[in-house]
Amino acid sequence: MVHPAAKRVEQRVGASVITSDVQAAKVRRTRQNIDLLMAVDPAGGSLCVVQLDSVQLLATVGDPLVPQALAPTGIVRSACFDRSGKYLLTGGDDKTVRAWDVASRAVIGSWTHGKKIGCVAFAPAGPAGETLGLWADKFGEVFAIDVLHPDTPPVLKLGHLSPVSNISFTPCGGFLVTSDREGHVRASVWPHTDIIERYYLTHVSPLQIVLPLATQPLLLTATASGELSSHMSISISISIYLSIHLAICI
Repeated sequence: MVHPAAKRVEQRVGASVITSDVQAAKVRRTRQNIDLLMAVDPAGGSLCVVQLDSVQLLATVGDPLVPQALAPTGIVRSACFDRSGKYLLTGGDDKTVRAWDVASRAVIGSWTHGKKIGCVAFAPAGPAGETLGLWADKFGEVFAIDVLHPDTPPVLKLGHLSPVSNISFTPCGGFLVTSDREGHVRASVWPHTDIIERYYLTHVSPLQIVLPLATQPLLLTATASGELSSHMSISISISIYLSIHLAICI
C-alpha cells in the first residue's frame, strides 16, 4: 500500500525503469508552537502570556505591550488573574502553585503539591473578603487555598475520576464548573462543593473549553476534535444540547 503522503519516483537504469515509492517529509508541530496560553485581567489592566517556562506580563494601560518577565518556575500549564487584577495564579509541571503580586511581579505565596498541576482559577470573593485560589492536579483532585495567607494549608474541595482539564465559575458565582479528560462536566454548589447540582455527560472526548455564560444557553463546552455543545441550564433536570462539528485549520 502506498502511503498517502508518498510520491512515486521512476529511475532509469540502463534499459530498465525502476519504480519506487518515496515518502514525503512530514511536518511536525513543535511544543514551542503548541504550548502557548494567555490569561486576561478582568479589570483590563494586564495580560499574561505563557510559553512553556516563560511567563510574561504585559500592561494594557500606561506603557502597553512591554513584556515584563516573571522569575523562571519551570513549565507552566495554567495561569489566571483574580477579578481585581491584583494577583496572578500559576501552576505547572514543577508541582508548585504560585501566587504573584501583579504590581511588583513578586511571589507572595507558593504551595508545593505531590502531583503536577493541570489548571488554576480564582474563586469569587468570600463573605469575609478572602481571596481564594483553586488548582487541579493530574489525578483529578481540586484544592482551594487562601492566597493572602500562604501558611494556611490547602483544602480538598472535590475530585474527578480522571485529570481535570478546566475550572471555572458561573458569572453569579454560585456554581463551580469542572471538566475532565473523559468529557465529563460537573456543576457543584459553591462553596459547598460536596453538593453536586448536576453532571453533563454529552462528550466522549477530552474537553478543551468550558465557558459558563450569564444568559441562555448557560454553558458552552468544546472538545479538541471540534465538537461544540450548548447546555441550556444547570438547575433543571433535563439538559438540551446542540453538537456542532467545527472545521479546524492548522
